[in-house]
Amino acid sequence: MPQSIDITPILSSFMSSQSDLFQELIGRGSTELESQTSYALARAAQLATAPTDSPAFQAVVSPTGGGKTVSTMALLIHAMGVNPAFSGAFITETIEEAHEIYTSLRQVIEQGELAIYTSLHKPGVDPDTLEDAREEKGIKVTETFTEADFAKARLVVCTHTRWKSDIEGKRDKGVLHWTQPGGNKVPRSLVVVDEDPKLDLIWARQPNHVSALADVLSGIITGAEARSFGFVDTHPAVPHLRSVARKMEEIKDKEKRKVLEGGFRFSPEEKETILDLTWEDLLQRLNHLPPARMRELGDRHWGTVEFLKAAITGRFFYSRTTDSAFHAYQRAVPAQPNTVILDGTADLNQMYVIGGNVSFVTGMKPDYSAVQVNHVTPPSKFVGQMRPKGIIGNAYKTRDYLSWLKEFVIAQTAPGEEVLVYGKKDLLAMKFQKLYLEDPSPDSQERDDNRSTVNWAGRTVHFANFGRGRGSNKWKNCTAYFRLGDHYMPKGITVAKIGSVTGQAFSPADLDKLSSGKTSDPMYNDAQNSHLLICNKQDAARICIRNIDSQAKAQAGRLYLVDVDYQLISANLQRLFPGAEKVRRLDEHGQEIETGKAAEGMKMSGPQKLALLLADTEKTLIEAKEVAEVTGIKSDSITRSLNAPAVKMTVEARRWRKATRKAAGLSGKGWVLIREAA
Repeated sequence: MPQSIDITPILSSFMSSQSDLFQELIGRGSTELESQTSYALARAAQLATAPTDSPAFQAVVSPTGGGKTVSTMALLIHAMGVNPAFSGAFITETIEEAHEIYTSLRQVIEQGELAIYTSLHKPGVDPDTLEDAREEKGIKVTETFTEADFAKARLVVCTHTRWKSDIEGKRDKGVLHWTQPGGNKVPRSLVVVDEDPKLDLIWARQPNHVSALADVLSGIITGAEARSFGFVDTHPAVPHLRSVARKMEEIKDKEKRKVLEGGFRFSPEEKETILDLTWEDLLQRLNHLPPARMRELGDRHWGTVEFLKAAITGRFFYSRTTDSAFHAYQRAVPAQPNTVILDGTADLNQMYVIGGNVSFVTGMKPDYSAVQVNHVTPPSKFVGQMRPKGIIGNAYKTRDYLSWLKEFVIAQTAPGEEVLVYGKKDLLAMKFQKLYLEDPSPDSQERDDNRSTVNWAGRTVHFANFGRGRGSNKWKNCTAYFRLGDHYMPKGITVAKIGSVTGQAFSPADLDKLSSGKTSDPMYNDAQNSHLLICNKQDAARICIRNIDSQAKAQAGRLYLVDVDYQLISANLQRLFPGAEKVRRLDEHGQEIETGKAAEGMKMSGPQKLALLLADTEKTLIEAKEVAEVTGIKSDSITRSLNAPAVKMTVEARRWRKATRKAAGLSGKGWVLIREAA
């Protein structure tokens, strides 16, 4: 297959015309921060397209609001203009983002040169579906493309799902290769992936998914099967799929239950027939359906096939936690040539480091000194209760919590402000909003007709559940942000991700160790902590702090992090929001908590109280007597407590160490804690 072009000359000329391209796209030249982002993008593209025996994804680390998207559009437009052999792809996380990018590019690029392919932008989509997309997501589809149109376009836009499917090789989807006018296929010159593409390959399935696959493969045969298998009634894999589904049911029904349970062995016959299943096997049994429905079901059932093929290698287990399911995984998406990832939180993503197939190109860091970061301790009855058996699972507790939240939000904001509230989907479900937010008065103005927006005493309050709105700027005018608890990854997904990026097949002993609610496994803790940090930064960046001025300074905004992991946020504050002064600790009434008083009235262990003390204080020396009074930790336990997971992160971040009183210049025997200057 012909090789892609050398884009070095394109990159050289891009930087000289970069500001003019910004003017064309957004009506103004680029700021210093945006210029630095464009330079980082060009550098990453150069590294990604350079010949190498060990390719790696090149990740551009630049903040939300740093101009990654406009820089990428400018580079792609420039490249197409100066070299007719250039072809590219812009990959986004969601259909909404893909549509927005396509619409912007379409203002500059001629018809036929640009194409988009999603479930909404292909021919034959149901009109009601298109109307729903227009009303609910603001997507107005005016042009559609076949897969052939998509493959022939020099520049294409699609989502992560299609890009990864092309890499996995189920079939050529036109993302990685451009079909030239003569019919030759060449690698696209540059592929840019916006936001973290989740490089791990994991699947979660239930026994009924395998049974459903067996149903599809039953009763309909092809001519080839009739000749090969003597006119059998079903595909030869069907009885083996039924057997696998029964084995899965048996594990689920076990009396002696483990949190994480290893899988089972596949028989040689099960392995052979499952590994032989192809995409064509599915399509041949679904081709009586309308094309859109055929592709939808085909993708769904092919996911089950991929789950089974991964499970056959021994890389699967059953999780009995909140994500109760069988999880299977394969080695993560291999590094691709000519590929750049735009990820403002790549430097926080420990999975990239563990996987070892991502390199970083860092742009200019913005200044978040105008951003106020607050940790809020809610009423004690709500602390640590954001779970199904706590606030979320009880309508009355939900109402009490939202009553407190409403009062707190109003007290911390002013009439006319726009506010964003992020929380768990179940908490913010419409039934709970209605339960509390509906006013008994028929002419009440407390709510409007928008299901995700309410009016609280003149404040426009937007609700969004965790995971929604990443990459969107629809809340960029909000000046206050309230995060309701942490968004932990379910244990099963976390373990599967680790298995995918490392390629490890977990033994029963490994799973037993990881089953513990307080597992000390370093990779597990790294995965969870990096997930929490990424979520905290990306979600907070939905509001006005995403607006970066020409001096690289973020707009002033206030973040209220309710009952989140204070130690994690405090220890990583400068990685999250460089320049932010500190994390202020507020009580349920919004009053700042005195140093050393944060743990009062809360059920916390000694190490947890010690971590709060070390994080809160501005002192550079703490005596043993004060440590004992605040935390209850005795002298003979201090060394162990300083190395406890709850404390160690704060100790390292704030440069604390234990020393003798003599070494600190004090009289008497014993020890003190000293904080070294940064």
